[in-house]
Amino acid sequence: MSEYTDTQKVEIQENPEGLRGGAQPERLFGYIEDDIAGRITPGNRVTLNGIIRTVQKTERDKSTVSEIFMDVISCEFEQNDFSELNITKEDEDEILRMSKDPNILKNIIASIAPTIFGMDEEKEAVALQLFGGSHKVMDDGTSLRGDIHILLMGDPGVAKSQLLRYMSSLSPRGIYASGKSASAAGLCVHGDTLLDLESGMERIEDFVKARMTDPEEYRPGIWRQEVSGDRIESINSIGTVLLPITYVWRIKTPEKLIKLTTMGGDSLILTPETKVQAMKDARYDWFESSSLAPGDFVTVMKGNGRLMMLQSVEELTEDLPEYVYDLTVEPAHSFLGGGFVIHNTAAAVKDDFGDGRFTLEAGALVLADKGLACIDELDKMSDQDRSSLHEAMESQKISVAKAGITATLQCRCSMLAAANPKLGRFDRQSKIADQINLPPALMSRFDLMFVLTDMPDAKRDRNITSHILDAQRRGQARMQKGPVEGVDIDNILEQTSNIKPPYSIDILRKYVAYAKKNFVPVMTDEAYKLIMDDYLRIRLSSKDGSIPITARQLEAYVRLAEASAKLHLRSVVQREDAMRSINLIGYYLKKIASNGDSFDIDLAGGSFSNKERKQSREMIYNEIKNAIGGITAEQIKNAVAAEGISSDAVDATLEMLSANLAIYRDRNGTYKLVESAGGNDE
Repeated sequence: MSEYTDTQKVEIQENPEGLRGGAQPERLFGYIEDDIAGRITPGNRVTLNGIIRTVQKTERDKSTVSEIFMDVISCEFEQNDFSELNITKEDEDEILRMSKDPNILKNIIASIAPTIFGMDEEKEAVALQLFGGSHKVMDDGTSLRGDIHILLMGDPGVAKSQLLRYMSSLSPRGIYASGKSASAAGLCVHGDTLLDLESGMERIEDFVKARMTDPEEYRPGIWRQEVSGDRIESINSIGTVLLPITYVWRIKTPEKLIKLTTMGGDSLILTPETKVQAMKDARYDWFESSSLAPGDFVTVMKGNGRLMMLQSVEELTEDLPEYVYDLTVEPAHSFLGGGFVIHNTAAAVKDDFGDGRFTLEAGALVLADKGLACIDELDKMSDQDRSSLHEAMESQKISVAKAGITATLQCRCSMLAAANPKLGRFDRQSKIADQINLPPALMSRFDLMFVLTDMPDAKRDRNITSHILDAQRRGQARMQKGPVEGVDIDNILEQTSNIKPPYSIDILRKYVAYAKKNFVPVMTDEAYKLIMDDYLRIRLSSKDGSIPITARQLEAYVRLAEASAKLHLRSVVQREDAMRSINLIGYYLKKIASNGDSFDIDLAGGSFSNKERKQSREMIYNEIKNAIGGITAEQIKNAVAAEGISSDAVDATLEMLSANLAIYRDRNGTYKLVESAGGNDE
């Protein structure tokens, strides 16, 4: 008689806030059984109690390398926010003392990336972002987000990435990710890689080209075609096996490739993100090629297969081919190329457990739940990846319904993102808004957007130069272990004391966690009136039908004011908090949405002309008005495309008309006039 038990396989990793420097979090597989199986979802913070066991990875060809896993006995869910930060009584006393300092905000700003000169308004904004507004649940169950989203757009070399990395380390729960690496593109090998096919050895480029008779463009720069009838050597838990190839892929080559060369002379050229089977730091797993170093071991299938030490790992940036190639091999999601065991494209997103089944993994936004997600190079994300941010930023949930997996993951985090202009640098002769390569629907979800330009200015350049040299000199002095002849180390440290942050990262992280955990500020009547008056003042400054500001910016006022109150450990939003939010929003609107002596929020959300904006409003409004039963955005785009109205113009206009309460979108995703909502269609 058989007995069945519910079982869940999970992969756990260290909390990111417990790491220091560039350390990578350790990971461990766990098996959960019976009544506690199925309770854990990606992104949960848990303490697992169990027994550590080891098992041979394969039954055949016994190896000294074993796989470690946990046999889970019990599971404890986090009961209190930020419980991973141990705030002692001494820490609490220090936090309360800091909050009484009238210069607390100034000191916190000075503690944020002190090696970066200036950017006072931007640093003030990200300081408030650390604390965030308050999450609210209304009487009908509706949730209002409290997290603040900020976008930095600027020329190269203005320290955007440096600020993002610093903020990810400063936040109690901070995650840094690059939009470029978030894409699925680039998981492939060089065209000269030899495939171990059932029919014999063949270059992957020749193999793919012969079968790409009618490829589909999966994403920009990525083509694929479904194939059948070919089998390739792969590996499973028993050993090598012939498995079918289901897709062939051709992908634009990234900026660099990695060349792995073993002590035995075997070599493989592949993209930095492509994984190979290797042993690193006594751990046998799949590793990205860019993470390997000389002295690590890779699996090379010669004879019965063996581990070979890497002699060199080189970065190739010149004379690169136009394309690189890949295969989808089901169900092992790996194939042999040049003797190496390579993780294929499908596995990168479908099977990190290596057992042929679909799995669900928490990404950067889910791991940053109740913290800060720093996303660099947002403009280089694929459209598909960027569109998934819409739900995450507004409703703070990510819905998954793929391959039989249906789940809703929490991502209640603030987002600090950075992007570059369309042409690499901002053109002083053109409007800022025309040079931003992001869809209007995504940009409208940011509370603040800052433009950082690198313009020659004698006074500012001198100050930046002095600041950078002071930072370098202070770093040199701090590295000295004793007196240096001809140099007064103590004098250098005193002269460059402005580089030293007033607060350490450790106490500042605890201060932020303490404020977020214990304070939910309420607006005073004065703060309420100040915010209302300023919003209406800008709103009523409309000229020629422009929309100077929308309800989304009104909510940003409140979130910023609440964050200011939290920063001062106050339970009420006072006048100074409201004024701080008013000043920051005024600064942002002036930089990005200025239209002479008035504001037009459309300028921040779409790169099209005033004539096109007016034309699109009229045409789109009429399309919705004349549609029976509503019309989708895609149908509108198709209808107005012949008139030269771009897709971006349609998206921005729909956002504007919705914010202006002229139209609404129903649960089926169709747009209708507000007048027709009650069934009284004209």
